[in-house]
Amino acid sequence: MENQREGASSTRPSFLNGTNYSLWKSRMKIYLGSTDRKIWSSVVNGWTPPTLTDVAGVIIELPDDKWTTTQELSCQYNDKALYAIFSAIDVSQQLHIIHCKSAKEA
Repeated sequence: MENQREGASSTRPSFLNGTNYSLWKSRMKIYLGSTDRKIWSSVVNGWTPPTLTDVAGVIIELPDDKWTTTQELSCQYNDKALYAIFSAIDVSQQLHIIHCKSAKEA
């Protein structure tokens, strides 16, 4: 019988070892949902930075200082989900998702 290498923690997500994706995904859903349901929702629904259309008709990212409270919260939920995902994978896996802006993409 294989020894269990990690225990349940409310402060640390389950670790993905490369062979346990289905279990890891279920545990991450519970972990993120228990932290805040909107964090898991950001993984499911995705997140994109707020944008605006300039006078020339070009779509550009809205500067952070122009974000609404709702847009800031949405970004925070995404950031928390991304942090949890990065904390739950090894460095070689992190290199595959390092440029992802959204937890869903990661």
